[in-house]
Amino acid sequence: MRRLATILLLLPTLTHAGDCGDPADSVATLEAWAKHPTAEEPSLAIDLCVETVRADAKLSRRILAACEKIMAKTQKSQTCIVWGVHLGAKQLAGRDLYDGLLEAYKLDPIEGAWVVELHEELADPRAVPLIVDAWKRGNADPRSTRKSFKEETAAWRRNAARLLGKLGGPPERAFLEQQLAALSDKATRKSLEKAIAAISARTP
Repeated sequence: MRRLATILLLLPTLTHAGDCGDPADSVATLEAWAKHPTAEEPSLAIDLCVETVRADAKLSRRILAACEKIMAKTQKSQTCIVWGVHLGAKQLAGRDLYDGLLEAYKLDPIEGAWVVELHEELADPRAVPLIVDAWKRGNADPRSTRKSFKEETAAWRRNAARLLGKLGGPPERAFLEQQLAALSDKATRKSLEKAIAAISARTP
């Protein structure tokens, strides 16, 4: 049930702008909830798209304003943590979104590719050693060699490589080079090669 709720919450990252309903309705729901936040968060994100909201400065401000109120009272709204990250916030009501993200969603090295995407959006360098550690755990995880988890494992590694390419340094480049030598999946190898090149272009 928790996984289903998470999928619903993150549907905006999986849909295209043309599939969005009227986001103003969902923002209004969030604003109403901000007045009386409870443990039961509204399922408002199912008709929102990240691109649509980001392109609308007024809607973005309304979401962040509502989430400031919600986080001031709860400090742990998953909806607001996710949308705060999507909209470029680093804190909401004094709550560090990096800490909030870690608390809300664990870094599962196989099934958590979307969590890595959120960390990539947040672009907090504190995530770098955690991503490397999670990757190592994933290599030792029996699921990583199962056919049923092949796509999820590859997606996680591609997202993680992209994050390390943006935020990592020479140690992460060396780590990616080690991983590259052991991989055969073309798409994943390409992601690692791009990440290695990005780090090399940024650091000696």
